[in-house]
Formats: sequence, structure tokens, C-alpha cells
Amino acid sequence: KALITNGSAVSWGDGGAWTKIASGTGPSGGATSINIDNIFSDSYKYYKILYSWSQDDWFKMRYIKADGTTESSSVYLWTGQFAQENADNDGRIGSTNTNYAVAHYWNSADDSPAICEMIFYHPYASSQETNCLVHAMSVQVSRLQWQANCNSNMNSYAVRGINLFGSAGDNISDTNFNYIVLGANI
Repeated sequence: KALITNGSAVSWGDGGAWTKIASGTGPSGGATSINIDNIFSDSYKYYKILYSWSQDDWFKMRYIKADGTTESSSVYLWTGQFAQENADNDGRIGSTNTNYAVAHYWNSADDSPAICEMIFYHPYASSQETNCLVHAMSVQVSRLQWQANCNSNMNSYAVRGINLFGSAGDNISDTNFNYIVLGANI
């Protein structure tokens, strides 16, 4: 919060473009998936989710609809580019009609967290598909990976949150997963 003015009066308001909506960690007992729910609404047009996960696995994602159900049908479309150091392959990833979107594609390591930034435009709008832009990095042994990708849900409905789960079903806990959610009307 910050003191703001409309030219004649002073009041408390948001101190910058991005407002913190939520933050947290994985569950204390650990789980194979985590819901970051009730974070999207009509309050903001733009949302960012930043997270880190220290695990030798990569994250898949599904959208949580406004009615609380998780979209697990084959309605996701995703594509991206990647580069790797200490590996002889750079290129693209992607698929159509999968039952998940991609948060970050490459495994990280227990001692080197994957770092991811996800950007959404008005996911709570029921008249449009939910799209997500992703930037991520991870290190596995001596291989450094970078990716930029995007996801689209090929149906129009309001989305209120996301469900993250490891591709190999690895543990998500309070010791290896952290996140923050921001919203803005830029």
C-alpha cells in the first residue's frame, strides 16, 4: 500500500501496477499435485504467477473452472522454444489436444530449483479462451535449460485457478515449492 492522491485528496491505495493476490508453499506433508485456486477474478485483467520447484521433474498444468471443476479433457494446445547448454539440442516443444498444458518442460534438481513466470490475460472472462505465456529455466546436473512457451485452452469459460502436477508424479511440498500471484490492470 502507498499514499496516493487524486489531485485534492490523499488516501491509501495500491503502491504499484502489480498487486499481490496470494503466495504460499506446497503442503507440509507433500502431495503429487497442488491447486492454486480462487486467484483469478474480474478484479484484474493481467495476472502473473511466479514459482520455484526443486525436484527432478517438470510441471504440467490444468485450469480450474469458475465452478471449481478441473479441466482434464483433451482441450489444451501448447508450443514453445527451448535452448540447452551442455546438450546438443535446441528446438521446439508442442502438442495439440492434450489433457494438460505445460508450466515448465524440463526437469530441475533437488538442489537447483526450476524458476517459472506465467502470464495470463483475463482468465476469468467467460467469453474467451484462457491463454498463458511462460518463461522458465532449470538446471539438471550440468545441463542448463531455458524455455519460452505458451498454452491455450481451446474452449471459452471463466478460469479461477490452476492445478500443477509433476509429469512423473514427484512430490510437491513446503520445502521444495514456493509461489506468488500478482494482478494488475495496466
